[in-house]
Amino acid sequence: MSYQEYIWHHKLEYRRILLRKNGMSETSVKQSLVIIPCYNEEETIVAVITSSKKYVNNVLVIDDGSKDNTTDLARKAALLSFPIKKI
Repeated sequence: MSYQEYIWHHKLEYRRILLRKNGMSETSVKQSLVIIPCYNEEETIVAVITSSKKYVNNVLVIDDGSKDNTTDLARKAALLSFPIKKI
């Protein structure tokens, strides 16, 4: 398990504990997802991911073969907020 996965796992577990304390389950909380397609967007991807934290629970970044640093910056921006899956 990588450090990022370890942090994400513990954030999810903490969320479950809070939900149970308040008499709620994970299925009673609405989930939302934003899909961010990108290609060579290293100048803007961090701002897009960071600003989406206010509105959604999950982010799916779809990098269409960027030749710049887009994928690495997206991972770093979302490290503690969202799971990142490269497609």
